[in-house]
Amino acid sequence: MKKPLLLLVFLVSMLCNAQSWQWGKRGGGDQAISDLNWIETVRTIKVDSQGNVYAICPVSTANLDVDGHPKIGYGNGGTIDHALVSFACDGTYRWSKIIGGQYNDSFNGLQIDSEGNVFVSGRVIVTSTGSPPVHFDEDLVLEQSASNVNTFKRGLYIIKYDTNGQMQWIRMPQPEDISLAGNLQCQSLGLSTDQDGNSYWFTRLYPGSYADGAYLVSGSASSYHVLKYNGQGNFEDGVQISLAPSGPSETVTKMAVNHDQGTIYFAGYIITQAGWGMNFNGEPVNNDMYLVAYDSNGNFLWKKESSQNMNRGTGFTDIHINEAGDIYLSGGTGNGMAFGTYTFNSTNNSNFPFVIKTNANGDVIWGSNSSTTAGTYAAAISEGAATGGFAGNFNWGGHSLSVPDNTGYDVFMTRFNPATGEIIALETLADDDGYADFGTAVTKDLHGNFYVGGSFEHFLYVNSATPMINDGPQTDFFIAKFGSSNCELAVEQYDKTHGSVYPNPASGILNVTASENATYAVYSLLGQIQSSGTVGKNGQIDIAPLAGGVYILKITMGDQVETFKFVKQ
Repeated sequence: MKKPLLLLVFLVSMLCNAQSWQWGKRGGGDQAISDLNWIETVRTIKVDSQGNVYAICPVSTANLDVDGHPKIGYGNGGTIDHALVSFACDGTYRWSKIIGGQYNDSFNGLQIDSEGNVFVSGRVIVTSTGSPPVHFDEDLVLEQSASNVNTFKRGLYIIKYDTNGQMQWIRMPQPEDISLAGNLQCQSLGLSTDQDGNSYWFTRLYPGSYADGAYLVSGSASSYHVLKYNGQGNFEDGVQISLAPSGPSETVTKMAVNHDQGTIYFAGYIITQAGWGMNFNGEPVNNDMYLVAYDSNGNFLWKKESSQNMNRGTGFTDIHINEAGDIYLSGGTGNGMAFGTYTFNSTNNSNFPFVIKTNANGDVIWGSNSSTTAGTYAAAISEGAATGGFAGNFNWGGHSLSVPDNTGYDVFMTRFNPATGEIIALETLADDDGYADFGTAVTKDLHGNFYVGGSFEHFLYVNSATPMINDGPQTDFFIAKFGSSNCELAVEQYDKTHGSVYPNPASGILNVTASENATYAVYSLLGQIQSSGTVGKNGQIDIAPLAGGVYILKITMGDQVETFKFVKQ
């Protein structure tokens, strides 16, 4: 059988230099949102193995569209709905869903499995009879009853869609007789899903029976739990997390899970002057930012804090775990703060963005921070990039950006070496003066492209002399791709003259069929050797220790050399 071949690019320096902004897309309505915590922006962005991009975005409902495609909103006045949107690797619009009702609903979980299935979680506020009902786009409309009748008030949900946006299942685990007040005491706070579709769902739950009686929440007040569902939507388990916030601190607590080990991590910050505090397992957080770990059974493992309580109003804003189990953290802080062995240094007094990498035990591997004349932070992180907004003079690792004073904030993306923390480049998007634009989410695909999501107030230029335009009174959301135009829709097996490699993608073992015994070397796309050795005519190469991504395999058989590009999942 003839098998398609993929083009292999060896000139890594040329590849890196060719990376640039590729395309941008926008969406939103033109109505002001009364709650400024929910401006139109990208909350989370993910990409699947085929390069399809997915994002969740709060949106206003009047004249709502996604990339020019009109959408029906279900909100009322200045309230919000949420959009789940998808674009192809080349920026082509694929599909979108609008979820919401009359009130400000929350939608904060988005994850992808190895097959491109989409998992989302959130909470809606179900309205009483006669009010606009809650819609999950055209897939489901929730039933209603009078506000004082304890039926049809369930609001917590976790949904699975396939890659084409077809709803596979929805689970609403609250008891059927929960009251409107009881639903308001519940919250969806985060979601983490592995490659097989197994999900850890971080929630706040009101006392009662959940998941059709399989899980009991006791006590007299709401408490915090991680619910576990498999890819078929079956409830498997739940564990209580010994977490006690004061003020709205839970809303800035981010969860990530090492699915190989089952370790559950929480990262965030407190603002003591504003009454925002946090307690884990009876231990209060005393300083600005924290990283905390629990095991898969909900047992507290450890808590690590920054060195001071500066009351800067920020700290850890995002957390990402790579295939090796290392942890990347982004955020903002001030000069003289320390976390573990890394001390932040800046020539200015303003809050500045930073990134930190730790091992699975929270021990710092490296840290890096910027210096800026206008206070800001890094809002989101992935393996190799962080994003946010900057104003004034912005310097990081020998690279710099600047905008004139008092002309607003521009989007930035910091690219860094995931192994060392060395800053590779600072990227930005052009806009018009006097407006505030911000990056709020970032992810990386298997080809090394980055996708940034965020908010913009007026004009935003992405690889075009014609801007994306927001005509509304606040912001629109945007999604922009940075990288190259490599949009293979599949990764094929290789079948060359002197050897073949399969499967591709692979997760643990790479099978090699060669015409004779051979030597091999595995390289990253930056040209760094990852492993080497010998392999027989029908041998295997262990790639389990490699982080997920794209690699180059060089096979040498006497004077014959074959090269292959493969994907480690």
